[in-house]
Amino acid sequence: MVEDLEEKITPVLEEYQEELPALFEQATDGFHDMSKQAITLLVDIIFKDLKDTFDKLFHKEWYEGNIIDSVKATLEDYFEDIVGHIGESHFRRLISIPSH
Repeated sequence: MVEDLEEKITPVLEEYQEELPALFEQATDGFHDMSKQAITLLVDIIFKDLKDTFDKLFHKEWYEGNIIDSVKATLEDYFEDIVGHIGESHFRRLISIPSH
């Protein structure tokens, strides 16, 4: 069975051998661009959600309230949602990706 599979795959691999590296690079570049856009979108959504809270920084509410607790709770909620969708290992990679 393995020999049959090898006989069928080998001609196809030989036919596309020169094209495959460029196609693979193109696909990975596209995925990388898409992931950067997704990260940018997530950051925008989170910071828009926190805008009203950030506007209170260094004002009366800042000194009298627990604004940092609100920021922390909001970030934790978003991070839990993201981890729930992509898994913890992917999330750790996501937060370590440089922005440029």
